[in-house]
Amino acid sequence: MAFPISRAARRVAYDGVMPETRHAIDGALKRSYLAYLAAASRRALSRRVVVEINARRLEDVETSLGLSFDPRALLLFGEHGFPLADAVRLKPSAAKAGVPKTLVVLGCEEHVWTCLRAKAEAEEPTIVLFLDDDRSEEPMPLHRWFDREREAFTDGPILPPPPYVDETLEVVVRRADTAPVVAAYRVTHPKFGEGSVVAEEGSGDSHKLEIDFGANGKKKLLARFVTRIE
Repeated sequence: MAFPISRAARRVAYDGVMPETRHAIDGALKRSYLAYLAAASRRALSRRVVVEINARRLEDVETSLGLSFDPRALLLFGEHGFPLADAVRLKPSAAKAGVPKTLVVLGCEEHVWTCLRAKAEAEEPTIVLFLDDDRSEEPMPLHRWFDREREAFTDGPILPPPPYVDETLEVVVRRADTAPVVAAYRVTHPKFGEGSVVAEEGSGDSHKLEIDFGANGKKKLLARFVTRIE
């Protein structure tokens, strides 16, 4: 079983030829994931959202499961998502509950197994809710699942996600020992003034920037404490 990811991309991620792979996410999946993330974290999002995945851990899980994840499906293991290792840890108990081998188990709550369909998807990865009481399955595109999960963090009716025209979303598979990603833009800080971002690391609440403030020197700050200069 394999999701569509090229051998070249796997080499980049795992054998040290290059430190990381980047996958831009767009369309309905981008909009739904960003709306879910904003609701779950209860904060405004930065213009650039990065979901960072540890390449070595990913390789271990993929090897254990005998598959390669579609990069879009890796959004499931980002902030407020599922522990990546649970895809392996829950496999034996899922088999006893009758979960088909064609599904990758992500989590379970009250006899409902949240799974990922373990086959290539031309349009978008598919989430399957498997009910072990009657062995029924409820499939849905990944973006619809994020819309559904957003309900748990939202007061009132669920509205369509915002367009998020100016925001970008990336999945980055990175070796833990690689240097932070070099970025090229300017920001301003209430105390240190304007500066140039020279590197960044992490995502979500742990998104950090290394900023050269000139006369005030280089500082490493959480991204939420600075404002990007357009």
